[in-house]
Amino acid sequence: MTDASWIGRLAAAFEQDGLIPPLDDEIMGSAETLAERAAAVRAAVPWPLAGWKIGATGAASRRVLQTDAPFFGPVYAPRVLASGATVALPPGFLGFECEFALRLGAALPAKAGGYAPEHLRIAIDAVVLAIELVATRQQLEGMGNARRAAIDFGYNHSLVLGPALQPPPVDRLPEALVVALVDDVEVGRGHGRDVLGHPLEALAWLTRQGIDLAAGQVISTGTCTGIAKLGPGETATARFSDGDRLWGEVTFRAQA
Repeated sequence: MTDASWIGRLAAAFEQDGLIPPLDDEIMGSAETLAERAAAVRAAVPWPLAGWKIGATGAASRRVLQTDAPFFGPVYAPRVLASGATVALPPGFLGFECEFALRLGAALPAKAGGYAPEHLRIAIDAVVLAIELVATRQQLEGMGNARRAAIDFGYNHSLVLGPALQPPPVDRLPEALVVALVDDVEVGRGHGRDVLGHPLEALAWLTRQGIDLAAGQVISTGTCTGIAKLGPGETATARFSDGDRLWGEVTFRAQA
């Protein structure tokens, strides 16, 4: 299969919510080849970028995806939804994740070594409460692995955004509690510290990956609650709090 063939098929499956047979393992190649081919896949989708997602930022996710490092993928503007949206679940839907997203108030051009967390603090305009819909475009049994996710748009389908907290409570994120619910029944919980110790560390990792981050982009830093299943007609909720103070909720409903 030529590069143009599988890249075009994967990009079309993403745009059209379709599925293709699993990509050959050889396509992933070395780490350098994987990065180049993931970039080619992203470039094949003619939609504007709204930001990025980071996956495998928690120990449990890394075990499931058989990796010792995070990966990333694009978030496209047409797939950014407002809290309360109704979504038709795609055929490769894997579940939903409750995450802190960091909205940039300043650009972070790619540079060797990335940026230190101290610099990143002043670049963050808001902490945005978010739910990521996770999906694959490949006909897989189970989750696959991180290399397969990295080339498949980071397994991102869409990002549901809720309240934007300003000034951004960056220093409170490690202790913040995040609860995932389906039809008001708890299905998972965790804290900001479950994301590489601090969601800011996830952003710092992304700045070392050789990509330009633009002002206004939203960076979803990885799940605090694991991945939760959702069926047609059900409603997902992410609830975020700091001690006794409720920061807000994000919801979406799966189309029946």
